[in-house]
Amino acid sequence: MWEARPAAMKDALERHNACVRAAVEGHGGTVVTSRGEGDSFFAVFASAVDAVEAAAAGQRRLLAESWPAGIAIRVRMALHTGEADLRGGEYHGHAAINRCARVRGAAHGGQVLVTKATRDLVFPHLGGGLGLEDLGEHRLRDIIERERIYQLTHPDLPREFGPINTLDRQRDNLPAQMTSFIGRGDELARARESLSRARILTLTGPGGAGKTRLGLRTAGELAGGFPDGAWLAELAALTDPELVPQQVAAALHRPDLDFGVLRDKRLLLVLDNCEHLIGRCAELVISIVSACPGIDVLSTSREPLQVPGEVVMVVQPLAAADAARLFAERSASVRPDLELGSSSATIEAICRMLDGMPLAIELAAARTRAMAVRV
Repeated sequence: MWEARPAAMKDALERHNACVRAAVEGHGGTVVTSRGEGDSFFAVFASAVDAVEAAAAGQRRLLAESWPAGIAIRVRMALHTGEADLRGGEYHGHAAINRCARVRGAAHGGQVLVTKATRDLVFPHLGGGLGLEDLGEHRLRDIIERERIYQLTHPDLPREFGPINTLDRQRDNLPAQMTSFIGRGDELARARESLSRARILTLTGPGGAGKTRLGLRTAGELAGGFPDGAWLAELAALTDPELVPQQVAAALHRPDLDFGVLRDKRLLLVLDNCEHLIGRCAELVISIVSACPGIDVLSTSREPLQVPGEVVMVVQPLAAADAARLFAERSASVRPDLELGSSSATIEAICRMLDGMPLAIELAAARTRAMAVRV
């Protein structure tokens, strides 16, 4: 937002600062100093209950604020209770301060996370609709012991967030591949490059061309570049187009496709086997990329989605050398004792007869369990 609308963001930041400072000071807290992160606040309270009430009040103020058009400020907050010493205007006590910072880093915008130390102090005294939802134990970066984390709840505050960003968090649901990935180096590079300049990539080609395998490999290589990972929605078994959103929501571990929650996500969504549901898939992709600027889509289909911004990449048959290597490796997996050294010409002929199609080659190679490769 700073890069797109710097003038509006300057105004928004001033309002943000006023909201947070008013909430802290209005509940007996003190804003100490900036912690070197530009727009973040570090505040201390003598009472843990005051800190909880300040966080809730701050979030309510932020939600009620009239932000500049097209800008919405969502603030993540964390509360922890521990020992720290005040020396020269700075609080020292790195264990407590670092733990609070790590918990804050796990939160989503608009979410308030509370450690067990704070929860145990405040729980008997909560009122005014405030509650604490147990999110379980989590591993935090640079913290040895696991931390039990709670989410502060209130009827006026959002409650539905995705999994918090801890070391326990699942990064993707891509299936583990049990066989080697052969060839496709150029195609992989093109797919990665396409998704670096466009938000929708569709891999097309006939059945058995290897679209799914190439798509999964591409997603696996790109997943690390998306803070919220890469997620696969398998559509081959669906027959009802109206179940597509439900299937995608399940892949994202969401009860439904709430674009309000997904709007802040940065992830790669993989839609596999769209061809028999092409119309509904196209509609959904348009809705997702329009409402969620951080979500990119990689689809596989026998035909393009034909949506705005789509890059179409046709998956070609394997090159001759890669096709022969695929046959040899898959044959060896079912017949480890099989010697193919003198059969290269025959293997190449088989692969040509199968038009270099990976699925057909794998099926043919599997038959070497009971049949010989004739020279």
